[in-house]
Amino acid sequence: MSGRLVPLTFCRRRYRLLPARIGMLRFLVEGYDGTLFLRTIEAATAVVELSWSESCTADASAIMAALSIELEMVPEEEF
Repeated sequence: MSGRLVPLTFCRRRYRLLPARIGMLRFLVEGYDGTLFLRTIEAATAVVELSWSESCTADASAIMAALSIELEMVPEEEF
C-alpha cells in the first residue's frame, strides 16, 4: 500500500457549557458519524474537547459553530 489510511493530524478545541448539556452534545456529535469526536475533560465544570481529522476541518467548523449557538458552548482558552 502506498497511501496512508489514517490522517496524520487531528485538530482539537475545548469548550465549556452547562453540565446538563453534555449528554445532548454527545448525542448530537454521534449523529455526525465520525466527523467529530467528543471527550469530557472535566464533568463538574463541563469542559469538553472536540477533535476531528484535519481533512474534515470545513465540516467540523460548521458543525461546531452550529452547536456553539444551539448549546451555548463557549470556547476555552488555549490549553
